[in-house]
Amino acid sequence: MDPATFSSPEWNALPVADKARQLYEAGKQAAQHGEHDTAHAYFGQSLNLCRGLDDKRGIARALVAQASLVGWVRGDFGFERRQVLAKEALALFREIGDKPGMASALRQLASVAATAEAEHILNQGLALSEEAGDKPGIAAALSHLGNAASAAQDKPRACELLARAVGLYRAMGDKPGLAPALTVQALATDGEEFRKACLEEALTLHRELGNTGAVGRTLTMLAGLVYPDDADPRNEPYLVEALAIERERGNAMAEAQCLKRLAQIARARGNREQADALDAQSAATYTIPEPDPELIAALESGNSDTARERMLALFQSSRQRTS
Repeated sequence: MDPATFSSPEWNALPVADKARQLYEAGKQAAQHGEHDTAHAYFGQSLNLCRGLDDKRGIARALVAQASLVGWVRGDFGFERRQVLAKEALALFREIGDKPGMASALRQLASVAATAEAEHILNQGLALSEEAGDKPGIAAALSHLGNAASAAQDKPRACELLARAVGLYRAMGDKPGLAPALTVQALATDGEEFRKACLEEALTLHRELGNTGAVGRTLTMLAGLVYPDDADPRNEPYLVEALAIERERGNAMAEAQCLKRLAQIARARGNREQADALDAQSAATYTIPEPDPELIAALESGNSDTARERMLALFQSSRQRTS
């Protein structure tokens, strides 16, 4: 939505409730396109208007939306903030008896919980969505549960849950839900051809939806997960396109990672001079940290909770460096 819309005479004449709704929808659209800072601003404006109206459903909905952006928005790195926002939303949704809303708040709480607790919370949300007949909520819960099962190294259960989620999203024609579910499904499977098919379909959907951030990430995943051999010529086109996207988006960390991988590819093919030049570009763009020993130890020991906590800490740190 054009930002000029929100300063036009027509906008000024709208009832406050309509303004709150349109700002919320604009936030959803911006988030879908990977414009997280813009989405956060729109959701915040919607939240403020809803608070002024004492619109409990509108307040809770905007709180959940803001919670989903924690970690992606510049300057907002505290995942405890996601808990605060989600808990307030959950209380409001409970007060008005909104089961799908309660389930959405529970999914945000589960995203920052330890694995066992997260599964318990997600199952609560799934039950609420099933009671309400909320198919999008059911699909989202199954996708989150599949992700949790994958983190716990329970691959068969993860694949079963994710297949159900993907099936529901397909049946509903929900492309914004299907694309990330396919990505999670790709990460959970050990089958190379199936992983490639999932990621390529997700890539096509992200392109259709105009989500350039997700397009860049998916291209990088295709190059890294499907074609990990640096000598394989099929990985380079994915990385070249991803590099252009991340450079245009100003995502220095992702840009440097693409340059680093392209340097490895050049070196594997005997192009040492090109490799050195790419390494220099990468170093000048962003300093990529060395592999974290705590994270590696946790992954090797199968301690998914410790690994998850460490990944969150590293993610927060990397976001701070690029803000």
